[in-house]
Order: sequence, then structure tokens, then C-alpha cells
Amino acid sequence: MGGSYDSGIGFGRNAQEAFRYASEQAGYEHGHGYSGSLAEKHDFVIFELPKRMTLKKLDKLCARMENGKKLLKDDQKHERLIRRILNVDDDKWGPATCLPLQGKELKDAKERAGLKGTQKKAYRFQGMCSS
Repeated sequence: MGGSYDSGIGFGRNAQEAFRYASEQAGYEHGHGYSGSLAEKHDFVIFELPKRMTLKKLDKLCARMENGKKLLKDDQKHERLIRRILNVDDDKWGPATCLPLQGKELKDAKERAGLKGTQKKAYRFQGMCSS
């Protein structure tokens, strides 16, 4: 059996509620049972990002490390966090990675989902999923 990488944004009062939302949405879009989507995940590990770290920057740093390149000097302080995230991401039978959106990324995601002005939080769930 293989695996596919999937990610999705979930909204809710907390990470648990947002995970249910993201998982149900993946099940609706891809079905259940080795779909290669977040619908196959049953739990998550939440990672708090440093204050000024955007998901876009985190994605670039993760890709750099996955491709065997060294982090630049200013980013080396994040190496431990990135390794932990990549370890969770790579386990198709394990939990999903959960990353809280913050700042402009949070504002933009809520606006795209029609949730502007609400108190809902947004999280990105991601990782390899069984297929």
C-alpha cells in the first residue's frame, strides 16, 4: 500500500474542532478507506511556530532540509522544529501535523472561507496519508 501527501485548512474554536472539519472535508472530497487524504488520519500533533514564522517560510525551510540542503545561518535555530515536523509528516499511519495559522495567513484564510470577523481559529493539517 502506498501513501499520498495531503494538506487542508480546518476552522474551529480549537485545534480539535478544526481537525474534525478538515478530516470531514477530506472525506467528502476523496472518500474514506485508503484515500490518500486527511480523512485517513485520526489524530494530530500541534506545533507552535515562532512568532514571525509564516507557513510559507516554514514550507521553504522544510523543502530545503528534505532536499538535503543545509539551512542558512539565520534559520539554523529552527532546525530542531523542522526535523520534528518532517518526522510527523512522513508517517502515513501516524498523526497529522497541525500548524496554527497566524497573522496575515489567518486573516486571508478566514476571508476566503467566508469567516471574516468571526472568532474561529484556523489550522493547517498535513502529512503522508495511507492510500
